[in-house]
Amino acid sequence: MPVGFVGNFAVPRDHGRCVRVAVDGQRAARSTSALLGIFAVQHSVMARPFFKRWLTRFIPESAERSTYVLFSSARVDRAVRLLAAARR
Repeated sequence: MPVGFVGNFAVPRDHGRCVRVAVDGQRAARSTSALLGIFAVQHSVMARPFFKRWLTRFIPESAERSTYVLFSSARVDRAVRLLAAARR
């Protein structure tokens, strides 16, 4: 989807015409820190051997890395959406 912002297609609005919104600096720092903390905890837990052993009981070992990337991408997507909603 990031490519859409270059040509302004398949995006909800023109990236060049986004309205600047004043956000309280402390509120922004708290929400950003919280979302980063959630991502860090997920990353730390999923990197541990006990979690990898548990996960490979349900999925093949060859899919372990792909599953990590999937969950990490979903977490980043959720964080970006929450931050965007907070700016409105």
